[in-house]
Amino acid sequence: MKFLRFEYKCDKKLEILFKILAVISCPFYTLLLSNRFLKLDIIVSMILSFVVFLIFTFTKLKIKRINISKLILVIMLSITYIVELSNHSYRNIKFLQPIVPIIKRLYTIELSKTGLNIIMAILSLPFIILIIYKFIDFIIPKIKQFILSLSRIERVYLLVIILIAIITSIIITSNTSVFTFPVLGKSNEYCDVIYTADSGMLLKGNGYVNASFMENDIRQPLFGIFALPFSLPALLISNMLKIFSISSGYYIILMIIQFILLAITTIMFSRMLEINECDKKYFYLLFSVSFPYLLFSMLLEQYAIALFYLILVIYNYYNNKDKTNYAYIGAVGTLTTSGILFPLISNIKNIKNYLISVLKSFIAFMSVLIIGGQFPQVINAPNTFTHLIGDFTTKVTLTDKLYQFTHFIKGIFIANPGIIKFPGFPSYQLISFNSVSIIGIIMIVICIISFILNRNKFIARISIFWIIFSILILFIIGWGTSENGLVLYSLYFTFAYLILYFLFIKKIFKSKVLFRSIIIVSSIVMFIFNIKEIINIILFGLKYY
Repeated sequence: MKFLRFEYKCDKKLEILFKILAVISCPFYTLLLSNRFLKLDIIVSMILSFVVFLIFTFTKLKIKRINISKLILVIMLSITYIVELSNHSYRNIKFLQPIVPIIKRLYTIELSKTGLNIIMAILSLPFIILIIYKFIDFIIPKIKQFILSLSRIERVYLLVIILIAIITSIIITSNTSVFTFPVLGKSNEYCDVIYTADSGMLLKGNGYVNASFMENDIRQPLFGIFALPFSLPALLISNMLKIFSISSGYYIILMIIQFILLAITTIMFSRMLEINECDKKYFYLLFSVSFPYLLFSMLLEQYAIALFYLILVIYNYYNNKDKTNYAYIGAVGTLTTSGILFPLISNIKNIKNYLISVLKSFIAFMSVLIIGGQFPQVINAPNTFTHLIGDFTTKVTLTDKLYQFTHFIKGIFIANPGIIKFPGFPSYQLISFNSVSIIGIIMIVICIISFILNRNKFIARISIFWIIFSILILFIIGWGTSENGLVLYSLYFTFAYLILYFLFIKKIFKSKVLFRSIIIVSSIVMFIFNIKEIINIILFGLKYY
């Protein structure tokens, strides 16, 4: 054990050697992640990747000590990563055809597509090891700091959620694949089984790891990079669980992680609300029984991770608005619409520092985009956007958008009923709406009044801004209305409506007893309706998947 705790001092020569190896291997990592792009795009990306990382390595990167136990963990994570990348890389083999005869001559082996992927993965290993090592160096103190900062109420809430997560994930994944990788028979996996979610496709191509997975397009260009802090540990643990014949370990761990991430976002919100410790319990209760939080705790989708980075941007700005908010890169990388929070990159009142922070964030974002093999997405963005625009150019009347949007708001508090459909395979979809939701109208009016009453609060201003943004995206533009699928985006906007509702009740009812009683009653009503719909989805899954 003493050996595992031992740290080697890294002298200058050894540091330079590590840096040179990492710089040389960096373009191979870019190549490994640059599938589905044209040959010229890939070549340009590799050259830019080499230049960018060369500059970064010899100007910013420092390697002072090497911890043995940490290095062992990093090597295990790195090998897990490259094996998974090799399994999910769909690059055109013709691009590497010129080097195939040389490799054949040297190793006398017949190279398949997977074989080439493995070679590229091994060549990228020095870069991956160095980056993961430095990331762990950076993130462990942050995690320790967060854990130590937890109050008693926050600790209890987090521990309860972790316990619920472990039990729920094991039971759910052991009995149905409907929330993870829905399969009919032995080989047919489907998208849009639960509402319009792409869980099956996402997990088949492992978009949590594979940056060039087809769904990681211009909408979430760096999801496969910023999801790695969650997916790599999940992969490593799941591989260990296979020793005990637990084949669904990856899904179980990812589901547990989603539970925890949503709990952490709720804790961050409660801190920004500036409420006392006792009132935090009621806030946690309200959030935990909302339909989007119940649904997306179990449904493996990209939105839980995207929401985490989004809230991290808001939380970082709230705590230190004068520093460059690099969490913004993660938020935009996991969902580009989060880019609208650009005023939170730094304190916009100090225009000089703000512009410097914007420039730093832009350089950092482009660097990750280039090294992560996704620079061609910038080049191909106009074509991609033209393709995606078809998702909401389908003629949907303003009246129909209004129906869907008001029910979308209602669905945040009380789940809208679903229906089983059979368009070639059984799926669970929202019913069609032919009238406005009175509950939805009431809730948005309450949110507007709440903002007026609480406009001096930072979190109230953020929330009303996010509600206006939801109106623009979902109602005016009509994203997702063509397939009646607004529930898929509910998690992304839920916090704004719940926070303003909570603040409204707190402002109107001055009596603590009355305020807490109303929150409890609201939560009980929400739970009864929402858990009923969750049970309906589970029963559907048990029957068909």
